[in-house]
Parts: sequence; C-alpha cells; structure tokens
Amino acid sequence: MEGKTEESTVKIEVVNDLTCHFDKSWLAELQTGQSLYDVMLNLAKSTSSFSFEYKYYPELGHEIITICGMHADSANKQYWQILDSAGKPKTTGVDGIKPVPDDTFKFRLINYEGGCP
Repeated sequence: MEGKTEESTVKIEVVNDLTCHFDKSWLAELQTGQSLYDVMLNLAKSTSSFSFEYKYYPELGHEIITICGMHADSANKQYWQILDSAGKPKTTGVDGIKPVPDDTFKFRLINYEGGCP
C-alpha cells in the first residue's frame, strides 16, 4: 500500500547539547519514498512547536541551520548532528536519508573542534 498508513510515522528528537536546556520529540508523518527532509516539512506543517531553517546547495542538498529557534553557528564550530535509531551518526544529509516507519532520528546541536565533523 502506498502513501500514508496509521503506522507510517517517524520520531524526530531535538536536543541542544550546548546548553542542555532543550530535549523534545515529535511523531511525524511519513509517506512512501520521502526523505528525512520531507518528513521534517510534514512535521513543521502539522505542528507549530516544530520549525526549521536551512540553506540549499544545488550539488549537496539541504543543510539544516536552525531547529526550533536554535541556530548552529558555524563560526563557533556548531552543527546539527543527525543520529539514527541506534544512536549512530548519519554520514549523509537530510535529503539522502530515506526513513522507514517507526525510525527515530535525533538532531543534536553540538560543537566540534577543528575540521569537518
């Protein structure tokens, strides 16, 4: 069956590891073939408590810059790390991640020291 079913949700968690003052989660609608970016759009449209901003690079896709008003400041070596259901960092961006029903993705605002994360 294509499209939305009752089981077609993905859990989105957002954690600010810089301040330890934000830890929230939502269930987002997942439709067949959607990327994690699409799931984030679904969530932003369905609830006012979740929002995000991005930069789009034609060759790379969407870079998540801000979630729920929390901005990743590249000048201060901050970025949004994406972890999968097993807690492992993803090596691709939101456009390249294809969730399946009941997946969990954690977005962590973190700091790194030197170079690329």
